[in-house]
Amino acid sequence: MLSLDLNKAAEERIQKLTSQIELVQSAFRSLEVNGPIEFTVNEYQAFLDQIAQIDRATGLNQKPVVYVYVLENHAENGETLFNRLREYKASPESKVFALSRSNKEFDKDSIALYVGSVKKDILSRIKQHLGLGPQKTYAMHLKHWVKESPKLQFYYIPLADSAQTYEVEAAIASQLKPLLGKSIEI
Repeated sequence: MLSLDLNKAAEERIQKLTSQIELVQSAFRSLEVNGPIEFTVNEYQAFLDQIAQIDRATGLNQKPVVYVYVLENHAENGETLFNRLREYKASPESKVFALSRSNKEFDKDSIALYVGSVKKDILSRIKQHLGLGPQKTYAMHLKHWVKESPKLQFYYIPLADSAQTYEVEAAIASQLKPLLGKSIEI
């Protein structure tokens, strides 16, 4: 015979959710958005150099970070870039790479290209998104499908605790509705 104390189960779940709420509240009290760092996919080395310089000054690469790629002049460039990705995903060449998911339809109200997070090693993750990392790592792999490179802006938010990454990323992605990346429900 199954013996369940549903009241106890409900109380335990409520305690867990209350703890999550407190974590989110404490995380957002101390967040600071840094950026933008502007770059183009075709001229990414200066961008990587800036991130390396920031790391040397702040130790950014050892910290958990939530980051956002924003497409400058989204109204002009967003749909073109979105359609280019759709064409690329249909090509045999794209099967070599583990590409980030994309929305089924272009959202003209979304200015964010991608929202992501890392527990550490932001520099490696940036390289993966540029298309300089392992092919089978899910990332944007931008240099392989972005031909005419519009200006992108990179923003980053260092976190105090890696336990905060999911909640902060989820909240930001929910607000910005990025064109690429996983869907996160709050």
